[in-house]
Amino acid sequence: MKCLECQAELTPRQNKFCSKSCAAKTNNRGRRRHGKPATNCLVCGKKTASARRKFCSSTCEGISRRKNRSIEEQRKLNRQYFMKYFAKKKSQTPADADQEIIKEIYKNCPDNMEVDHIIPISLGGPHHQNNLQYLTSDENKRKGNRVAYSVYPRQF
Repeated sequence: MKCLECQAELTPRQNKFCSKSCAAKTNNRGRRRHGKPATNCLVCGKKTASARRKFCSSTCEGISRRKNRSIEEQRKLNRQYFMKYFAKKKSQTPADADQEIIKEIYKNCPDNMEVDHIIPISLGGPHHQNNLQYLTSDENKRKGNRVAYSVYPRQF
């Protein structure tokens, strides 16, 4: 006769398992020991990580938010978000800013680079030609909306 877990040969004294370890592996498989059982995801039906969660992942959570809106409603919201950003950008543009130079900076942006505000608009920086710089997309993502930024970490 063989062990149900590892298929090792059993001695006459052993019934199903060769050791306590093999017995525990088999008997504990699929058993929840603490708390309420996990629920099913409201979107895809997979098991969630805990009883409190409604979704199995952030992807399913995002899908559920979009499901409740029609395409027209989503477009309207996107337009509102854009107009809010545009209005802030416009209010942050000083009178002495040269719009033609700013357009040229955006137009002449090299490949694999992005135009970045040195002092971010979200932190009160002006939308002015002196506040613009070119950064690679990775550097721009790392910088975020911070003012002081160094590509290299500080050495102490």
